[in-house]
Amino acid sequence: MSAVRTEEALSRDIHLLGDLLGEVIGELEGRELFDLEEQVREVSKARRAGRPSAASELHGLIADQPLDTLTALIKSFSNYFQLVNLAEDAHRVRVLRAREHQGVLADSLEEAVEELRSSELTAKERRQLLDRLSVRLVFTAHPTESKRSVVLAKLRGLAAVLEELDQPDLLDRERRRLMAAARAAVISLWQTRTARPERPSVVDEVYHGLYFITETLVDIVPQLQQDLEALLQEDAELEDWMASRIVRFGTWAGGDRDGNPSVTPRTTIAALEIGRREAEDYYLKQVRRLSEQLSQATDQVDVSEQLQRSLAADATDNPRLAEEMEARYPGEPYRQKLGYIGAKLGESRYRTPAELLRELRLMDESLRANGAEPAAYVWLGRMLRQVAAFGLNLATMEVRQEASRHHAALDEILAGNGRPGYLQLDPASRADLLNQLLSERGLKPALELSEPSEDVWMTFRAIAEGHARFGEQALDTYVISMSASAADVLAVLLLARVAGVSDALDIVPLFETADDLQAAPLVVAELLGSESYRMHLEKRGNRQQVMIGYSDSNKSEGYLAAHWALYEAQGELARLCNARGITLELFHGRGGTTARGGGPTNRAILGQPGGTVRGRIKVTEQGEVIAERYANR
Repeated sequence: MSAVRTEEALSRDIHLLGDLLGEVIGELEGRELFDLEEQVREVSKARRAGRPSAASELHGLIADQPLDTLTALIKSFSNYFQLVNLAEDAHRVRVLRAREHQGVLADSLEEAVEELRSSELTAKERRQLLDRLSVRLVFTAHPTESKRSVVLAKLRGLAAVLEELDQPDLLDRERRRLMAAARAAVISLWQTRTARPERPSVVDEVYHGLYFITETLVDIVPQLQQDLEALLQEDAELEDWMASRIVRFGTWAGGDRDGNPSVTPRTTIAALEIGRREAEDYYLKQVRRLSEQLSQATDQVDVSEQLQRSLAADATDNPRLAEEMEARYPGEPYRQKLGYIGAKLGESRYRTPAELLRELRLMDESLRANGAEPAAYVWLGRMLRQVAAFGLNLATMEVRQEASRHHAALDEILAGNGRPGYLQLDPASRADLLNQLLSERGLKPALELSEPSEDVWMTFRAIAEGHARFGEQALDTYVISMSASAADVLAVLLLARVAGVSDALDIVPLFETADDLQAAPLVVAELLGSESYRMHLEKRGNRQQVMIGYSDSNKSEGYLAAHWALYEAQGELARLCNARGITLELFHGRGGTTARGGGPTNRAILGQPGGTVRGRIKVTEQGEVIAERYANR
């Protein structure tokens, strides 16, 4: 599509959606509101163009309007801007598609693979680089996003209409149907609250984050992986490489208790339950879809012995279902196997993604060994990649708590163990005592704690419960905000050790202020000098996550000084960890606005100090950025 045609399409979409909204306002609210909205829009444009009298004209238009009229006027412009943004999103997709028709896009998979091929890396080094690739995007529970999922669903429907209107061979009746659908969506949008009248609950935040995964990302990530594999298959040394877990997702919804009293140990468990239920429901739909596609029969093609043994074990485990499967799908082993898998999903019998993946791979291997490799790749491969990337909870839970809360809880626990006075110690003395306690392994939780300290301790108990019920992959990270010393990290290690979860958690200091960022290499060096902490890292694959915050440092130091401090800290941390044989994984706490460290993520990655990425990146996705990036497939 040429640039001229894409510009014409953008103008068409803006006028189409704007005209529909105008008609809806006139019909539902009256001509007076429509005329007022048009006047305000024209005068606002004149003010922006520099007409001297426009500001006073605008004031005169709205100064004496009743509250109901002003509310409706605000609603008119709010909806209009949402629709214009939607049209611009559709235009951006058109432009990108047009550019891709003309050649390789900048920052695309194709460009990355071309750069990899032209590098001086050997085939072995290229594979090693690909094997360690890891991108983890963490959805935060951030209050700046107030747009409801029902509104996003209507906008998604309108986006689909705009996409269909681009088809060059539309019939008149098809165009009429699309326009009717667009009109219905605009009316529904007008009659729906844009924002919740009350603050979203933790459960609302959980569902909101999962919405983008189930509606968009579960479809896109397998496509991304298969596209990358297809590009790499042109390299004989990489033709068998699979991109199973390059992109993964995390969530703070239900786990971020830093300053949010609504997040309790029970809400963390509830969030894990919701994630598991949503994942199982989604995979059940995929199993039903696969059952329609993988209908190969044993009188037409062979099946592997491993799959036959698996089916026999399933039949022994569930003889009633075995009778049903044999009656419904006689001689169709893949459909029978999917029936067993569906039953286990429906009964929540899979504890870890590995258990489900093992059964899917049995089918995959049998299909490939018996002449159905395309079916395995196209149909079953999609679900295999989904389970590998999203697990059985769709997004991995992360817990965050402020450093001082752990020390306060330990003060009470230690007093109950006959060792009072912990809070009176300076950070260095606390670290010495914590190292001693970690080597002794004799600390017991106190029977009586204050409510805040009880909440801290029960959070670790909730993590243990989550691991027992949902597997360690469901919750694997503990972030310590306002970290300033090694004691802040060792305190969490000790609490996790007492709760029996330390081996299953990455303990992540979050350095936020300029002073803390400057001290970060010294803090990490002290941790790496602790025998107990090094033993913990060995059990976590000798990997250390360090989170760096952009918002607080920007506020206190200014944008340029803060980013230089972040740059310097990252370089020092990378050199330190590399010298000690530790893999550093930097976790970037970036937001949507410039003040929160926002901006194009691709350029931010390329702008990191040398040696700090090495194929692994972890970034927060905050607030309204989530909808901007992930609402449109």
